[in-house]
Amino acid sequence: MRYFGQELATQVKSDNSLLTAADLEIDYTLTKLVSASYPTDRINAEESEHGAGHPTAHRIWAIDPIDHTNNFARGLTAFGTLIALLVAGQPVVGVISAPALGHRWWAMKGAGAYRDGQVIHVSKVSSINESHLTFSQLSEWDKLGRLRAVVEMDADARWSFGSGGFTGQMWLAEGKVDISLDSTGYIWDLAAPKIIVEEAGGRFSDIHGHDSAWLGTAISTNGALHDEVLGRLRN
Repeated sequence: MRYFGQELATQVKSDNSLLTAADLEIDYTLTKLVSASYPTDRINAEESEHGAGHPTAHRIWAIDPIDHTNNFARGLTAFGTLIALLVAGQPVVGVISAPALGHRWWAMKGAGAYRDGQVIHVSKVSSINESHLTFSQLSEWDKLGRLRAVVEMDADARWSFGSGGFTGQMWLAEGKVDISLDSTGYIWDLAAPKIIVEEAGGRFSDIHGHDSAWLGTAISTNGALHDEVLGRLRN
């Protein structure tokens, strides 16, 4: 937070996201802490890819030092640090800290999901017409050939927000929205939200319905709407 709101030097990465000194410092600090405590575990961190993990490795830590660095660099409060532990390719622990928002979410396999110590749960909305929906970059959905399906769901939903990433996914885990559609993502973006959404009672898959945080797309729903959402995206 001592960097937040300051004028920062930035680099533009290949995916058009930004890199700042804060990203690098958090990445270094967290990978050092994890390595000291769990020296035999693999680490897959966004900026260093220290000991870059792979789905076949037994224990992997996925770390995103600052998710939404573009927001962070512009003084917008919707950014956070994402940490997850994956065992046999699936996340079993996830923590998301959003200090400018004043919130922290976490979950552990079989132990439920929490925000600031309070149990959270997805909604019971069962109709897209009654749903609140979030989505990420429309240009990326266009590249996937799914833009029309996303626009049609947006038209059918009761309300929608152009907010991808962990913010939309945590709103979903809290029951504030019912569908969150993300067209892109790496393991450090998706592992922590996946376990939190699932422990809150929701479903999290890729666009083809695969139970994975490794495959680049992330469809999060309250569970009741998941099959219909996937069906629409496949057409």
